[in-house]
Amino acid sequence: MNWKRASFAGWALLCSAQLAQAQSFNQLVGFGDSTVDTGWYTGASSGLHSTGVASVDASIAASLAAGGNAHPTGPGLGNAQILAGLFGLSVNSASQSGGTNFAIGNAVDYLVPPGYVPVTSSGNQYPNPLLPGTATQISNYLASVNGRANPNAIYLLASGGNDASAALSTFGPSACFGKSRTAISVIRGQRFQ
Repeated sequence: MNWKRASFAGWALLCSAQLAQAQSFNQLVGFGDSTVDTGWYTGASSGLHSTGVASVDASIAASLAAGGNAHPTGPGLGNAQILAGLFGLSVNSASQSGGTNFAIGNAVDYLVPPGYVPVTSSGNQYPNPLLPGTATQISNYLASVNGRANPNAIYLLASGGNDASAALSTFGPSACFGKSRTAISVIRGQRFQ
């Protein structure tokens, strides 16, 4: 008898639900690290678009001169470009005029940990202190649109992997493992022997 009531309730719910309407997107906005970057370092020679490492900047310039791209994930389209293409959109780095992708290869979520080397790093593992982390990228986007985010945009955010590697290089594997064990033991309510 209960299955009949449940079936009727489910049928009634389905009949009363409105059909989903397709969303019309007009822009893709990206934030994060190299997994989303579509060419921040296109102008990698000085200032905001330089990594701060002359040999890396030279490699990027050589890649561009040979017809390559300036995102650090290799040849071909990046994840943001593939996603944008599925919706008939394009996405260019915010380092270029009209670009909406604020992601930067080697970015961390906010700031590198205290003690991270090189000491000039801030929101990025590269030594250029002008390179923003993901949280600052989002603030920069909001500032560029006077605090009014596009309600018809797809927002792509991928960040965190560089935070793990920065913590590992700063504190070492034993510090990271010890903190993980402590967190797990608190979650489980147990102690490791």
